Amino acid sequence: MATSASAARPKRSKLRRGLRILVWLVAILLIIALLAAAGGYVYLRQSLPETAGTLKAPGLAAPVDVVRDSDGVPHIYAQNENDALFGLGYVHAQDRLWQMELQRRIGRGTIAEALGDAAVPTDRFLRTLGVYRAAQSAYAALKPAPKALLDAYVNGINAFLQGKSGSDLPPEFTLTGTKLEPWNGADVLVWAKMMSWDLGGNYTSELLRADLIAQVGPERAAQLTPDYPDGSTVILPPAAGGSAPTSELLALADYIEAQTGLGAGIIGGTGSNNWVISGAKSATGKPLLANDPHLGFRTPAIWYMAELQGGALHAVGATIPGLPGIVIGHNERVAWGVTNVGPDVQDLYREKVDATGTSVEYNGQQVPLQIINDTIKVKDAADIPLTIRISRHGPLISDALNANNAAETDVPQREALAFRWTALDPTDDTMEAFINLNFAQNWDDFKNALRTYIAPSQSFVYADVDGNIGYFAPGNIPIRAGTTAGSEGLVPVEGWTDANEWTGFIPFDELPQAFNPAQGFIATANNKVVGPEYPYFISHEWAPPFRAERITALLKAKNTLSMDDMAAIQADQHSLYAEKMLPLLLQNTTPTTDQQREAIALLQTWDYVANGDSAPAAIFEAWTYHLSVPVLSDELGERMMKTYAGRRSFLDQALPAILANPNDPWCDNVQTKAKTEDCPTQISTAFQAALDDLTTRMGGKPLAQWRWDTVHIAEFAHNPLDAIAPLRGFFSNAVPNGGDGSTVNVAAISASAPFDQVHGPIYRHIINVADWNDSRMINAPGQSGHVLSGHYNDLLEKWQRVEYIPMRWGRPAADGASAGVLRLEP
Repeated sequence: MATSASAARPKRSKLRRGLRILVWLVAILLIIALLAAAGGYVYLRQSLPETAGTLKAPGLAAPVDVVRDSDGVPHIYAQNENDALFGLGYVHAQDRLWQMELQRRIGRGTIAEALGDAAVPTDRFLRTLGVYRAAQSAYAALKPAPKALLDAYVNGINAFLQGKSGSDLPPEFTLTGTKLEPWNGADVLVWAKMMSWDLGGNYTSELLRADLIAQVGPERAAQLTPDYPDGSTVILPPAAGGSAPTSELLALADYIEAQTGLGAGIIGGTGSNNWVISGAKSATGKPLLANDPHLGFRTPAIWYMAELQGGALHAVGATIPGLPGIVIGHNERVAWGVTNVGPDVQDLYREKVDATGTSVEYNGQQVPLQIINDTIKVKDAADIPLTIRISRHGPLISDALNANNAAETDVPQREALAFRWTALDPTDDTMEAFINLNFAQNWDDFKNALRTYIAPSQSFVYADVDGNIGYFAPGNIPIRAGTTAGSEGLVPVEGWTDANEWTGFIPFDELPQAFNPAQGFIATANNKVVGPEYPYFISHEWAPPFRAERITALLKAKNTLSMDDMAAIQADQHSLYAEKMLPLLLQNTTPTTDQQREAIALLQTWDYVANGDSAPAAIFEAWTYHLSVPVLSDELGERMMKTYAGRRSFLDQALPAILANPNDPWCDNVQTKAKTEDCPTQISTAFQAALDDLTTRMGGKPLAQWRWDTVHIAEFAHNPLDAIAPLRGFFSNAVPNGGDGSTVNVAAISASAPFDQVHGPIYRHIINVADWNDSRMINAPGQSGHVLSGHYNDLLEKWQRVEYIPMRWGRPAADGASAGVLRLEP
């Protein structure tokens, strides 16, 4: 035994020494890691903006003070208009430089140069589309006065960029290795056009309809793409006094497509609400105006709150980094808000291309195509040559679609399709219109500012200090020569004759408008603008009327409305879709298990409010989600179903109509030849699928403890670092949320990532015309785009609770909440 023990001692001694060495190695590695992290933290903090002190800013005519308040909102005080916009460009670059860089690369079609070959399809599409070519043309044609203001804004951006590199730049530049270049006027206008792209057309609908017709025939395709319901709320009913004419980066491809709206479904997921009430309905005796534009959730947000004062310019509200001026908000006399009209301003033209691929037929003659030879530069890869062909209607967008789908064996090649769009016209003075709104003093000024507005057409609501309210829907909305169904933008049309050409635009003075309507309010929610009495065609596609009807009902429910009433409407989560759909589901379902019976009991007593803590809301939303696939996918196929499911404006109207007929052919699964399924069978099957899904997602909790916001998460993904898993937790943001696609506080679920919310009211304001400093606003997730800033996501939870920050107006209010003053000197 002694011999064995003595023999073991050296082994244990060696083991202890080995463990001590290992401990020391681990400790050393941890110290190195901590030092590296600390060093990295210090490195990254160097790019945080300076918000106090004095800085030189070449290009200014006089000093500019930037007062940042406690919520991170800059209040920019200058001695003239140009310097005020210079200051806005400077602070935009301070707080949102990476966002602005990526935006202009999207517009330019140069994402692959920064992020690699995963972005090539997006670049190919955008280069072919030609938004940057259009932006360059529009900038060259700008009038001197708006051009000078735009140039002042660009000069502010470039003043911030001077001498910046490495640790001076936001961390995304270091992580992606992106090089910085000076800005120019076209870089600004191109993002305005990309916003138009998000909001202003329906080319994907034309392709979808054409594919549906080919798959299931015209009658059944029409079932799936219904028109706006007869008798539903329109914005300007005649009785209201309106309407009539008066690497790991490989994951980036899908992500960037979703962020730029290149895929189908972008219109179905976006929207907005706004309304204005007259002094007769207001507790203040003067108008109140509310607006909550709905766009894609992102980190950082699309919007950026600011106040501008200089010369004749004094306005506050929401700006867009990369664009000059206040987009929505108020000045000293006028307040305004916007929602998307969604007119049909895009058409696809089928072209007959000759055998050489260099000309197309037009009225029996061959007309040469414009040919542009371009090059896509790709990070860490060879350049890719690109040939762009343009007919008289516009670029042959099918060239990009076919090249991008070439590797997909189940996607047929498109015929030659040219793309016509108002925002690609050689001149575009929309930027001038938005700038002039900042200076409007009354209704006539406001309307005149909108005369130069091209795209995207918006429903503007208006209020002024004299007590007036109004509505105007500006923009170039085409008048088409043809009278066939396709000539109204439903499907691609023949382009080799004059039969389907645009012959002009709706005259400005005959665009939809109203001033001081008798009903004392105007409300819009992407619903149909005018009734059948209106003589011009605007669109076949409108958001379902749920939000508009709910807002209208709440505005009518009280004779007098306060600021808090306005906030309560913005927060409203009553689901009119559930109110319509749930009785249909319940009457076609017979529970067969204890869990099903418990779920039915909860649903039968539900008040249709889709709050985050609601179990019945979770059950209903999961039930309807799991219902559409078995009803439709067997005939549409996986790819088309994915596209169609993203078009909630179609699906939410088509599905109830289908299910109302128990034996509707859509409910039969054509792949099960031996039996015929009816709608009650599909409803019951989807019910169990929803319960099974939620049981897993809720972690086995009792059904009564289920919450809608356990699975319904508002996702504010960082563009593009959300695609890289180790970085997602640092750069992206998320918060549990309630609501659904029909609630005023809209929160539709993603078709591709149930039950996430990826679109919604990312900005809200409520403006009290009687007291500007009683107005409110909120932006999500925060003001700053820098991950280490205290204002990166500090507003997210307030936003989720539908709370606000003060819409501070004037130097005294800003100084009273000042967190620092930065003086910019020439």
